[in-house]
Amino acid sequence: WTNVGTLYTQTAVSALNPVLTYDTGALTQSTWFRVLASNGVCSSVASVAVKITVSLPPTPGTISGGDVTVCAPLATGFDVTGAALTAPITNSTTLSLNGVSFGAVIAWQKCINYTAATPTWTAIAGATSSSYIASALAVDTWYRALVTNGACSGYSNVVKITVTQPAKAGATTCAATVCLGGDISFTSAAYTGGTIQWQVSTTSATGPFTNISGATSSPYTLTGVSYPALSKFYIRSMVTSGSCTAAYSAVKTITVNPLSVGGTVTGGGTVCNSGVAGTLKLAGNTGTIQWQYSTDNSTWSNAPSATGTAATFTTTSANSTAATYIVANVTANTYFRALVTSGVCSSTVSNAVEYVVASSATAGTVSAASTTVCSGTGTTLTLSGSVGAITWQKSVSPFTTWTAVTTSVTPTLNTGNLTATTHYRASVTIGSCSVVTSNEVVLTVPLAPVAKAITANTTTPSGAVAQPICTSSTTAKILTIGSGSVGAIQWQVSTTSATTGFTDIAGQTGTSYTISSPSIGVNYYRASFTNSCGVSVTNVAIAVYYTSCLTDGGTTNVVAKSEAAPFGVIAYPSPFTESFNLNLTTSSEDKVQVMVYDMIGKLIDQKEVSPSEATTLQVGDRYPSGVYNVIVTQGENTKTLRVIKR
Repeated sequence: WTNVGTLYTQTAVSALNPVLTYDTGALTQSTWFRVLASNGVCSSVASVAVKITVSLPPTPGTISGGDVTVCAPLATGFDVTGAALTAPITNSTTLSLNGVSFGAVIAWQKCINYTAATPTWTAIAGATSSSYIASALAVDTWYRALVTNGACSGYSNVVKITVTQPAKAGATTCAATVCLGGDISFTSAAYTGGTIQWQVSTTSATGPFTNISGATSSPYTLTGVSYPALSKFYIRSMVTSGSCTAAYSAVKTITVNPLSVGGTVTGGGTVCNSGVAGTLKLAGNTGTIQWQYSTDNSTWSNAPSATGTAATFTTTSANSTAATYIVANVTANTYFRALVTSGVCSSTVSNAVEYVVASSATAGTVSAASTTVCSGTGTTLTLSGSVGAITWQKSVSPFTTWTAVTTSVTPTLNTGNLTATTHYRASVTIGSCSVVTSNEVVLTVPLAPVAKAITANTTTPSGAVAQPICTSSTTAKILTIGSGSVGAIQWQVSTTSATTGFTDIAGQTGTSYTISSPSIGVNYYRASFTNSCGVSVTNVAIAVYYTSCLTDGGTTNVVAKSEAAPFGVIAYPSPFTESFNLNLTTSSEDKVQVMVYDMIGKLIDQKEVSPSEATTLQVGDRYPSGVYNVIVTQGENTKTLRVIKR
């Protein structure tokens, strides 16, 4: 025992019962204390000893696993309206306390108002181990550990677990249809989360879905919808909150309506004053139909069904929304049209037609842009001044029978390509009360040119080059065209060959030509035949040989010879549309064989004719379009030609 002096204070309760107080000061180890009391020479007396136990301060350690973000638990999940859906979904994270003094006691604490002026810490029951699993957190929470060693204690560092609220998609509100090229807005009601992204699928309600660029707000408007008309697309919203699982709204199906198309109404016309009208038909429209009528082509009303009657007409149609509408008992001039509406798209209207009430038809006058029409072309006829329904009629040779032309019921008729002279007129009617016919217009189609062979008044045997005609001969060489040619005649001459180098002989346009001013040597003569449409054909050239003869003593030594026409055949026109002609030149009277083959070598036609018949033979009127080889044979002479039928 060691005296520690008199470092004490005394409070006298009484002289015999003092209270002594002693301040131990800073202790570094456990120490026993007692009081030794003495009174003069009397023996000293020691009090009962007491022990002051000294504990070492603990090392609180450091928490790891904190300062993280987790998603708040979904107590039972959420559907798009926030109602309960599924079993609980929880979150959790593990906190570990490292570096704690051996033997120290751990007690975990948590706080949800750490940022307050006076945070409130709460002990976590049963949490006394070096690790703790924090779970089912709904709000941001801070954690620390109270570490105790005897009477000493200390706190670890503080860690925070940030809690992100779960995403909730909310209910989507939008229209069920949109017009092609129009706009549609989408709104997500009461969604919860950091961001919203609208997604679209053009395949099905189950996707795949893709993000719509820039569609990250609610409401969101999709402009200029370009998905195919009469198709559907599918919309949903995706809501995300931090790293929490994304939430998706229910899928909305949007139908895309095509733009309204009015279409074309046929019908109308002039009706008898008995009131009988006819049937209106609408074609080419897109959208639902509502027939309308007007008496001034300005103010329109919806047409009635069979159960209703308008002021100017009645109808037997079951409704006024079908593509066909029957008009009856028209008592005043009345216009009709169709109002067409495609889904939510703006309505549009068709053309308007009119029923005009009249008592008698007026034929009017037919005129033509041209009354002469070349084969294979056409013209336009116009009927002016008529009153009533128009039916065009035509007649071809012998011009005694009229047939209806169905290509037009309007005052204008395009004849199409003509190949023969045709008469036209118009029949104008008002119901069954009046029928009149217009004047006739004759459209003349000039005949195709026809070439005929040349004959000469003198002939020479083959090889007459050796016995030419003297240029000074007084015997005239006269060339004559056979009868039956068609077209304006123009004689031509060539000194080059029987097929090239021809020039017109000025003023020679008759059926015969008397040779004058020939060239020395061979002269080829032929004629061209041209119709009023400018189509030309030529016959086979005839060759005449001339020489300059010597004159002796005033006596002319003349050998007047000419060459017989050589064998030749031409086919015209080519290409042809109806038939082609053969023009034969020959000095023989032998029969002529004509054989026609198609391009695969099949014989499709065969004829045997006399030389005179061959010069005007027409072939091919029943052939289909194609290319044909024509072989003409007379005795030992053969000519092969190729023709084309359109």
